[in-house]
Amino acid sequence: SAVGVAREPADTMALAVRADSFDLALFQAFLPEETASGLTGGLAVNLRVGGTPDKPRASGTVDLRDMEVELPALGVTYSEGRLAGRLDGERFAIDTLRVITGDKEELFASGAIGLEPLADPAIDLTARLTDFRIANSATLRSTASGELRLGGTAAKPTLAGDLSLGRTDVFAGGETAAAVEDVKLTPADLQQLAQRFGPSATVGADEGPGVVDRFRIDLDIRFPRQVWVRKKASPSLDIELAGRINVKQEPGQGMRFFGKVEPIPRRGEMNLYGRKFELVEGSIELQGPAEATTLDVTAQYQVPTQGDGDAEEVLINVQARGRPDSLDLDFSAEPSMPEDDIISYIITGRPASDNPLADQGGGGGVDASQMAIGQLAGNLGGAAGEELGFDVFQIRQEPTRGLTLTAGRYLASRLFVSLQQPLGIGSSAGQQADGSTGPGFELEYSLSRWLRTTLRGGSLPSALLMRGRYAF
Repeated sequence: SAVGVAREPADTMALAVRADSFDLALFQAFLPEETASGLTGGLAVNLRVGGTPDKPRASGTVDLRDMEVELPALGVTYSEGRLAGRLDGERFAIDTLRVITGDKEELFASGAIGLEPLADPAIDLTARLTDFRIANSATLRSTASGELRLGGTAAKPTLAGDLSLGRTDVFAGGETAAAVEDVKLTPADLQQLAQRFGPSATVGADEGPGVVDRFRIDLDIRFPRQVWVRKKASPSLDIELAGRINVKQEPGQGMRFFGKVEPIPRRGEMNLYGRKFELVEGSIELQGPAEATTLDVTAQYQVPTQGDGDAEEVLINVQARGRPDSLDLDFSAEPSMPEDDIISYIITGRPASDNPLADQGGGGGVDASQMAIGQLAGNLGGAAGEELGFDVFQIRQEPTRGLTLTAGRYLASRLFVSLQQPLGIGSSAGQQADGSTGPGFELEYSLSRWLRTTLRGGSLPSALLMRGRYAF
């Protein structure tokens, strides 16, 4: 005969749940390591559960302290987590939710969660971010400040808000997986797989969308300063951006990006044939998926004259258009010349008809050893800059001072200072004697997005400059 418990309509329940410091590490075994690791913290609860088995009602307090967890996909560790909340029937009020990711990097939130129905609770949370670390991975390192609003339900969540990015590095154009055809399996295919390889072969075949895919997203993101796009594959790029974009996503669809951001003139560079091209103007358009992002930027390279007063000054322009991983390059020069001569000037410092690599007498051009030194110096400068925390750290060939070290850093969101020190390699004796080998400095203050003032001194010609831009 069957044995069980028969419920009566008048059945009620009365439970008391108490814990002083329940160790959250016990839950780590239930979390995939690639999702979260190192979960620790203490949970204190004081709850009373009443009502009926079909409709329980809980009241009491929940207090979580010293929570710490690492999210490997983002490269971020949340620490000193604190949650203080109150249960009152069908509502869980969150008075305090706080986590930090570093010194003065904080997220503070409050709100409520509706527990009816329990299988799909309603969410209403508002979070305030202060220089909060949102990613520290191989493709994105960024902090953000602003406000986020999390709503909807667990099955159909929404995320909206306004954020301002802090120091950000976006690494573009990395290695991508080979494209493969998206194969859809029919029920008959799945049944055949299960018969041949066992039921585990079909696990996950019918999984729904991931957590992020369920969100409806509408975010306004500002790039005030210190947002860099970096690409190491040739042609390598280091571009500082300013502007504003909107990020949208519908449930089950990919993220889409809209807006226009502009590179900050004289603050970015492009590396071609071992030479550093200085960014002078351009824009980046976002009109849909991330892979549809297009660049249209112009950079310049001043061919070094190596102290030869009779040498003609040559300025080379390169316009880069297209996606970051497949740029089209258009070359031009002042004075005008064929593209063969332009490429030769970049590589050797002379026109194609006067190649110094074949000149054993050592003319005034840039020889192969100088090109190798310039290439190596650029690579060393980029690596050292990352380790030392500079926003700009370059070693490059200057027309009048030879190889020159430039190190720059933001002292405030609008104040940028850079120091320049010639290294004494590739400069002429006359340049070393006239005092141009000492340190120089530039102090730049941004009055607005289109107006900047710069103070120069030291070994650089003393000057106070005002630079403005206006689009017609």
